[in-house]
Amino acid sequence: MKAIIFGVTGQDGSHLADLLLSKDYDVVGVARRSSVDTTLRIKHLSDNSSFSLVHGDITDASSVINILRNNSDVNEVYNLAAQSHVARELLTVTSTVNYLLKNTKTKKQSFYLKALML
Repeated sequence: MKAIIFGVTGQDGSHLADLLLSKDYDVVGVARRSSVDTTLRIKHLSDNSSFSLVHGDITDASSVINILRNNSDVNEVYNLAAQSHVARELLTVTSTVNYLLKNTKTKKQSFYLKALML
């Protein structure tokens, strides 16, 4: 089995990666590019041949499509990506709401994304 985890560097994403790897999954972790190192929670996975880290942004459709195209043999996709700084979220409410709404896809939108990948 193969899974993609958006938000793999967060608390939940890193624990999910550990769980799936313990069940013999191949895991592709997706993390946003950042000027600071955000991989502390997944450093222990860097030598695991069943784990790979790629950079992408869940708010950018072309980024998501490219990741899915490059991993067309994937069985499961998890979206645990989120803004992670409460104070910033409270100061940028519009951005936070857009981020959450943009990443909550309907079934119809999922079919549309799948069609784009073909």
